[in-house]
Amino acid sequence: MYKVLSAALLTSALLLTQIAQAAIAQNCTTNCRSDQIQFPVGEPIKVQVINRAPALVEIEQVVKISPFPLRPTESVDLNFRDGTINNISVVFWNSVDQPLRTSLSRPERNTLRIEIFPFPFEPSDRAVYILNDGRVVIY
Repeated sequence: MYKVLSAALLTSALLLTQIAQAAIAQNCTTNCRSDQIQFPVGEPIKVQVINRAPALVEIEQVVKISPFPLRPTESVDLNFRDGTINNISVVFWNSVDQPLRTSLSRPERNTLRIEIFPFPFEPSDRAVYILNDGRVVIY
């Protein structure tokens, strides 16, 4: 009896912790870590990419969009109508091989803003993935 009760309490505590973490993850709007952002599965997503680096940055949405240049202070909006049904990847690199760092924010419910900054040393951020379960990961 005590084993069943203990297992039930432990399971409840774990589930409540995961629900609380998901609620916290969805509320982050500025200076977010990737684990603080999660999008609803299947809803359309807009990804804004802003180049805050002093040099040209190349952006590519693998398989769908060929690489294109993003000048300093320029931004681009990428719309994904299928949302997270498929994994979404945005890959970027600096034209002068300078390391880059990203800053994530979620200014609106279904918008991910990726700001790309110069960084003084490696390792460099090179891609942001939105997985098919809605989680966001920086590589």
